[in-house]
Amino acid sequence: MYWLSVVVIVALSGFSAAPAPALLATSCGPKFSWSGGNVDLAIGCNSGNAGGGGVHGVAGVPVYGYNRPVVDTGQMPPCVTTQRVVVPDQQTAAAQDAAQESRWQDLLSQYGPCPRTQVPVSPVGLAAQYWYQQTLDSPKPYIAPGRGVTGLDMFLELRVPLQRTLQVNTVLGDLALDVTGQATVDWADDVRSERFPPGEAGGPFPDGGIRHQWTIRGAYDVHVRVDWSATWHLAGQAGQLGGLFTDGDIPAFPVVEIQASGCQPGRCPTTAAP
Repeated sequence: MYWLSVVVIVALSGFSAAPAPALLATSCGPKFSWSGGNVDLAIGCNSGNAGGGGVHGVAGVPVYGYNRPVVDTGQMPPCVTTQRVVVPDQQTAAAQDAAQESRWQDLLSQYGPCPRTQVPVSPVGLAAQYWYQQTLDSPKPYIAPGRGVTGLDMFLELRVPLQRTLQVNTVLGDLALDVTGQATVDWADDVRSERFPPGEAGGPFPDGGIRHQWTIRGAYDVHVRVDWSATWHLAGQAGQLGGLFTDGDIPAFPVVEIQASGCQPGRCPTTAAP
């Protein structure tokens, strides 16, 4: 059996393209990569694995490369994919491939993997795959007794735990994720958004840690967002993960104003202003 292998390098003068992730070579399929004004096209068959492998070029000379994790900002939300980087020899490819572990850990602590992106079988890779598949609890905000009064502290309850531990068995052993949520509340008034300490889920009067005073009566659309993070432990390693959030609302929360009618001090009945 004969293998057809061709390498074509096209220099495009004046061509200006933003760097883009390379398409990985497939068995006996094309590999495309481009950067700046050069377009490199190699047609051939894989001669190695996805990490540090090569593609046969002219006269059977292999083209070596490794997969570098990058953030694809064209996706919503942004996610981690891979970019194929070509290097001169197999030794460099293998060294660079091994050096990507810390970069994988850094990017996966902030973003999930893109669809069809193969994450390395490593502690950080397995932790990230499990983490970004989680369906975390959404807050169910409530302010007793169902309406507020201007000038008084009103106490918000998230009614969802913001600290928990998840455990799962993997091919590298038991994975533990210590999960923490951090709440941000938009009170829909001049204060707007207020961020609270990690793990603070609020509570009822008088000890709840999430409280607010409105100064003007009205109906307020209160919005709560919880940003989730986790510390993972697997195979003697540990790291941080994030990038997940859930949210909840109290639509048109009524706030009234208390007014006193003319009367003797200490004997004034109170009425709610309309």
